[in-house]
Amino acid sequence: MNRRAVRYAPAAERDLEKLADWLSKVASEKRAIDYVLRIRSQIEKLDLGGERGTVRDAHTGMRVISVFRPISVAFWIEDDVVAIQRVIYGGQDWKSDLATDHD
Repeated sequence: MNRRAVRYAPAAERDLEKLADWLSKVASEKRAIDYVLRIRSQIEKLDLGGERGTVRDAHTGMRVISVFRPISVAFWIEDDVVAIQRVIYGGQDWKSDLATDHD
C-alpha cells in the first residue's frame, strides 16, 4: 500500500468549522472540539490505503466514504496525496457545492 499525505481543501476546513460552530451552540464547545477531532482522526487514516470508498465521478476520480453516521468525506486520490474536498454532514447538498477541479 502507498502512504500519502492527507491535505484538506479550504472548503473541507470550512465544513469542519461550521460543524464545530453548530455543535458548540447545540451541545458544548468541548463536545464540538472532541467530535471534530474524532472526524479528523478518521480522515487521517486515509493516508494508508486511501483507495477506499465509492468512486462517484469516474472523470475526476472523486470518492466518498462515511467516517461516522452522518458524516461523509469527499476526496480525490493523487500520487502522493489524499485531497479532502468536503466534509459532509447529513443531508447536505454537497454535489452542487463541490468544485470539479482540485483546490
